[in-house]
Amino acid sequence: MRIQAKLFLLLIVIAILPLIALSWRSQVATERLGMAIADRGRTAVSAQVESQLRQAVGLGATILFQEQRLIELTLGIQAAAVERRLGLARVQNPGPIYFSEDFDDRSSWPPGTMLSQEHARLNADNTSEPISTSVDNQSFFVPSETDRDTVAPDLLRLSDMTSVYRELEEENEQLIFWQYTALESGIHSVYPGSGGYPETYDPRQRSWYKLAKEAGALVWAPPLIDAPTGQLVLTAAMPVYDASGSFAGVTAIDVQILSVLSRLQMQLQVDEKAEGFIVRLEDSNGGVYDPVSSEAKPEIIIVAHSGYQAQGQSWETDVTVETLMGDDATSLVSLLDDLMAKRDGLLRMPYQGRDSVWVYGPLQRLGATLLYIVPYSDIENMAEQAQSFIREATDEQIQIAGVASVFLIVLVGILAITASRSVTGPLRELSRMAARLARGEFDTQAPDYGRDEIGDVANAFNAMVPQLRENMNVRQSMALASEVQQNLLPAHAPSVDGLDIAGRSLYCDDTGGDYFDYLALPQAGFGPRIGIAVGDVTGHGVPSALTMTTVRALLRSKSQEVSSLRALIEDVNIHLTEDSTGGAIRHACVHGD
Repeated sequence: MRIQAKLFLLLIVIAILPLIALSWRSQVATERLGMAIADRGRTAVSAQVESQLRQAVGLGATILFQEQRLIELTLGIQAAAVERRLGLARVQNPGPIYFSEDFDDRSSWPPGTMLSQEHARLNADNTSEPISTSVDNQSFFVPSETDRDTVAPDLLRLSDMTSVYRELEEENEQLIFWQYTALESGIHSVYPGSGGYPETYDPRQRSWYKLAKEAGALVWAPPLIDAPTGQLVLTAAMPVYDASGSFAGVTAIDVQILSVLSRLQMQLQVDEKAEGFIVRLEDSNGGVYDPVSSEAKPEIIIVAHSGYQAQGQSWETDVTVETLMGDDATSLVSLLDDLMAKRDGLLRMPYQGRDSVWVYGPLQRLGATLLYIVPYSDIENMAEQAQSFIREATDEQIQIAGVASVFLIVLVGILAITASRSVTGPLRELSRMAARLARGEFDTQAPDYGRDEIGDVANAFNAMVPQLRENMNVRQSMALASEVQQNLLPAHAPSVDGLDIAGRSLYCDDTGGDYFDYLALPQAGFGPRIGIAVGDVTGHGVPSALTMTTVRALLRSKSQEVSSLRALIEDVNIHLTEDSTGGAIRHACVHGD
């Protein structure tokens, strides 16, 4: 079996089989998970929805608390700016002064005046009418019985408050409805500048003014009807003092309660059928309930309700105080206990004859509680929708997983083929080039396969080719040298009467330093002589062969010139040591002299 087939099968076993097993297991697990979730029933899903509602109300209480703190901090800055101006003996650069009646006639509108739908006047017939306002200017209202010349110094002192109002409103654009300052002299400064104040309006008679003056500190007044617009507002008020430290008036910020509840409900994504409340505890005598000192029974008073009808009421009308009641006495007692302890909670109690869930969280600094009442039928519907969605999502997930598994199996198969070819293709090419190299085609070059292991093999192959070519040349040269050296040795032994002579030399390498020869020596008195030379050059290979060849030439050339073997060897040794820096011949052994 070829490597490509083996690699392909290996990749299939490693990738596709586990993928098939994992896909099957995933589908089974998904189906079981869907069934398990569906089997939990309405109770479990309802509990989850209730928990989310509880978290949403807790978040809502936190948001309201943060917005409340922003209003209070903003009001503190506003009060400080008012007091700095009241402390001035003389105003250097007074701002323009416009009165509320200037906004009632288009011909006398101050600069930047336009109709504002945000500050629309609500009529008794449930219609709204935008009123003229200016974000570029504040406006002043002076009660009819107050002489404007008498209060002119205070008007001048507050005339440049517009920039302060505007900057604070821009920082808290979604929170602030009105900003205003009312002084003991009766003047009333409001931003944005507007008209629409009744002739009988006197800010000093409003509850927010009286409460702040009496408390001598920042207060949150009960909800009231805004005089220009007829909308329900909640007021944060703070007293201000003149340079001598005497009470000078009250500065305040209005917050539109219904818009706050509506915006909060959208942010929290609470069910649209839920009813939102801001409630507080009062005793049955109308006072603030104190668990320690109050002797009367506590009642849950509605401060604001998202279900209030947005229709105008007279600004002189007190906001109707409504008591929130549940239809279950036991659950109501539990709710009262939590409200007195300022705890958040969730309970199931009928509301107006309809089974509902009550979720609530305290608004600490307001001494109130944020409460949402959600019909339980809506929660059940949400549970059923969630279950249905889970079933559909599970089925869809199984189908998608099945299609994805088939696609992945096909894709992995294609990738396995491609991967095996990407690995074995270069190997096959290298194999073909190796075959060409074996045939003696030394111009073979492998292409560049990159920096992976195959690339390393190709680079090694390309580096090997010139070395192999060089080695082949050396090999041929060595073969030739071996042939030449073998030819230098005697092919036949001399024939001498009475002697049987034979000689042979076998090299362990192609060439070597072993040497033997038969020399014809000069005749002596007793006739011709035959010399037998035997030598062994230290080492093997070419250096030893060259040394042996030199010795052979010297011996053959000198053997006819000297009369004794000793002289021959000494002469050869002299010449050899002169030509060899290493002193190739150090000793000579002579026999038969």
